[in-house]
Amino acid sequence: MKIITFIRAFTVIAILLLFSMPAAADEIFSTKFEVEDNWWADGSMTGYNEKSYTEGDWYFHSTSAVRGTSGESYGGSPYSFRDRDVFTVHNTASVSGMAGFSLQLRDWMLGDGEQRDLKISYDGGDNWETLITINKDWFDDYQVYQQYVYTFPDGPQNFAAEEFQLEIDGGGDTNDGRINIGELLHSVSLLQCPHHHLIPQGALFLMMWKLRSPPAHPVPIFTIP
Repeated sequence: MKIITFIRAFTVIAILLLFSMPAAADEIFSTKFEVEDNWWADGSMTGYNEKSYTEGDWYFHSTSAVRGTSGESYGGSPYSFRDRDVFTVHNTASVSGMAGFSLQLRDWMLGDGEQRDLKISYDGGDNWETLITINKDWFDDYQVYQQYVYTFPDGPQNFAAEEFQLEIDGGGDTNDGRINIGELLHSVSLLQCPHHHLIPQGALFLMMWKLRSPPAHPVPIFTIP
C-alpha cells in the first residue's frame, strides 16, 4: 500500500511539473505518420517499394515498405510504415537535450519471423550499437502494438543534424520480416525543469512516456537509480 501511494504521489507531481514547465523544457516530438502530404514513394503507396516520411526535423525511410492503412496503424492514425527490409530514422536539424526515444512496433512476421536488430548511432552512422533484436520472441502478441522505450545511459544528448540515427535491419524483403512502425516519440530532458529535484532522476523520463503516450503494454511508471 505504501508503494502504491508513493507511485500515485509522484505521478501527481509529474503531472504538475509537466504543466508548469517552461516551453523549452516541454518540447516533445512525436509522430504517427498521419500527414498524407509528408509521404513519398518510389511507386505506389500500396506496394512494397522505397518510401519516406518527413515531419518537423525528422526523416524516416524504408527500403521496402507499404504505407499501412488505418486498421494496422497506431493510435487512430490512418498510416504507418509496413516495413520488411531496412527502416531508418535521423534528425535533419540540431537537437538539444534529447533524453531518449520510444517506438511503437507491431508484429506481422510470417512463419518463424526474422531477427531484426534495432541499432542506434550517436555520430551520424560511423559507429553503431545494437539495442535489441526484434523477433517473434520479443513481441508478446501477434498484430498488437508493443512499445520500446530507451533512455540514453549517459544522460541527455545534443546532436547536430543527421548525427542521431536509428536503424531496424534484417527484414530480408519478405513477409517473414514484416513489422509495422506506428509511432516515434522523443523528448528533451525534463531536468531542465526548475523543480526536478522533487522526483528521482531516473523517474522523470519514464513518467513522461506514461503520461504523454500510453503504451499498448504497461511500462513502469518510474525507476529509482
